[in-house]
Amino acid sequence: MQLQMLLVDDDPLQLSALQRWARDIGFETFLAKSGEEAIALLNRIRPAIVISDFNLPGINGLEVLKHAKTFFPAARVILHTGAAKDPLVENPVPGVQLLPKPSSFAVFFKIFQSVVHRAEAA
Repeated sequence: MQLQMLLVDDDPLQLSALQRWARDIGFETFLAKSGEEAIALLNRIRPAIVISDFNLPGINGLEVLKHAKTFFPAARVILHTGAAKDPLVENPVPGVQLLPKPSSFAVFFKIFQSVVHRAEAA
């Protein structure tokens, strides 16, 4: 069974790159351009992995990831952001992994290998 991944970013270029990389390594992807859209999708799907940008219109990415962890404790969550100095980002919820922007495919793939390994073991 193909693992599902929810990708959340208001930047269409970032979202497209993440989707392409996720598909290249075998994930079924779902896309959201806002925190509200992501939470609505979380009510319909059960992703193994959620990647969210921090700075989103409305609900920020950290809140999206907290929601995902509350309702899907086994989900692996990644905050994809260039705002690494923000206090909310410096003290994220337990289990949230940080993927800095900009990122190369090699960095993305390395993080995904560890996340996928944990997701498949759960």
